[in-house]
Amino acid sequence: MARQEEKHEGFIVEHRYSHGEEVISYRSAVQSLVSTPSASEDKSTASDWITSGTNDDYLFKLRELVEKSTVLMPGIRFNAAMQYGGGVDYGKIEVVDGERVFKAVSIPEIDKFLERNRIHEQLYTGLLDLEAFCFCIPQFGFNIGGKINRLSFQNTRASWCRPARKDKQGNIPYVFVSADMGKTEFKKSNAAKILCAPEYISDEWIAKIKKDSKEFVAWLRLPDLGSSYFPTPDYVSYINSGWYDIAQLIAESKKYMFQNQFAVKYHIEFHPKYWEAIFGGENWAKFTPAEKAQRKQEELDRMVEFLKGGTKTGATFFSERGGPAHALESLVKFGVIEDKSKADGAFMKESNESSDHALSTLSIHPEIIGNAPGSKLGSGSGSGNRVAFNQRVALSLIRQSIVLESLRIASEVNGWDVKWMMRNSLITTLDSGAEATKPKTAIPNPQDA
Repeated sequence: MARQEEKHEGFIVEHRYSHGEEVISYRSAVQSLVSTPSASEDKSTASDWITSGTNDDYLFKLRELVEKSTVLMPGIRFNAAMQYGGGVDYGKIEVVDGERVFKAVSIPEIDKFLERNRIHEQLYTGLLDLEAFCFCIPQFGFNIGGKINRLSFQNTRASWCRPARKDKQGNIPYVFVSADMGKTEFKKSNAAKILCAPEYISDEWIAKIKKDSKEFVAWLRLPDLGSSYFPTPDYVSYINSGWYDIAQLIAESKKYMFQNQFAVKYHIEFHPKYWEAIFGGENWAKFTPAEKAQRKQEELDRMVEFLKGGTKTGATFFSERGGPAHALESLVKFGVIEDKSKADGAFMKESNESSDHALSTLSIHPEIIGNAPGSKLGSGSGSGNRVAFNQRVALSLIRQSIVLESLRIASEVNGWDVKWMMRNSLITTLDSGAEATKPKTAIPNPQDA
């Protein structure tokens, strides 16, 4: 297999692979691509693209905040994995007894396309970006035959992309891509400028893009209440409300508490007569102050060594008792100092409440993933888990449809007459009864076709 590379428009490189008579050619980026957006973001004239926030660092800072959270980052991954479900499938829609039924098919050309592009990674990446930023950017590349043979979400991550201003038809003409967007080391010259597909893809546009065989992207959005370019994720309300800060402060307070607590486990009390009982009154009286201090330290070391470690379980330690028979007193006492900082569950309620707010903004019921950090262990009832999970799957169809738009575009350009769907996973029981009945809903499950 031979490979050739040539420079093309900055750091965009054209790759050519040949294997026998087959030649595959596509263009891709070889360098790493990677305050809230203003309400008047669509009026900004400070750059060739619409900036994300005042310093174009909103998406970058949002990513940093998410990655620091023990709830937001796992929650976003959970949602993306759940929406991916059992993976993607393609096929035909048939009408059987008046109902539309999905029938899976297998076409070698499409199977090869999916395998070569590691479609599971690409779609999962798109779902992650859609969950985290409410938009995702698939990138398409052509072979020399004018067909799309490259589909990737990994070279155009959402936080790396900025759209050019919309044209008169409301379309984004170009998308600028760089992994350094929002960072101090960002250089404008390193940003790739890539053609963006219009909202409505016409036959004329498809004919032109196939003729030019020029790579392009698509700007796929999860709509919000009216942002012109960058939708606002629901979990931003968790950050702006202060609950995010509370969670971080609780973690910092706990860490400080453990690092600076008075970590003494035992308190040993010696009666003044203890030393005379151990060494003899006359001998003790003859010791110099230095010798007394040494004997005391040796005895203390012996006791500390005795108290350390689990291997001392069941061992016996004896000490002297002195005084008249009617008033015996211990010459040495051992007291255990209780470490309340480890046992009082400080901030447990606040931690649990903060986690609940985070999960709520991610639309994740605590039943699905077990109790949130800071609360008791356990994950609720099995019935509650099933209902919550299946409900969440049902609400994921809009996100699945948005990400699958990338495969629909590839199919339309390549002339593949197929429909794309996700294999949704639903939880049922092995018991008999109404609750165990297989759901009969409109949720497409290609594996059951």
